[in-house]
Amino acid sequence: MIFCKQMILDCLYISLQITEDVSFIRAIKVKEMRDLGVNDKTIAHSLTIFDKTMDNWKDMCVRKILTCYPMIARGQLKFDDWDSAMKYLQENR
Repeated sequence: MIFCKQMILDCLYISLQITEDVSFIRAIKVKEMRDLGVNDKTIAHSLTIFDKTMDNWKDMCVRKILTCYPMIARGQLKFDDWDSAMKYLQENR
């Protein structure tokens, strides 16, 4: 079970690192769009889609982790969404 818990923490940490990289890419995207003269409405629309896609990805990551965790020990995981998963990661690092 210790091995499984560590694997979950590693998966959560990797997922967190990916979201941080994507956040950086989002900032670059906004800068490039502004530099190209894209209007604010189009930028806002693009960012809404970008953010929704990231939220869906985060939800999918947590669902996959929960689904793959051994059923017998699933009660040990104290998260069920992205925010609680990140809190769990912080508390168990």
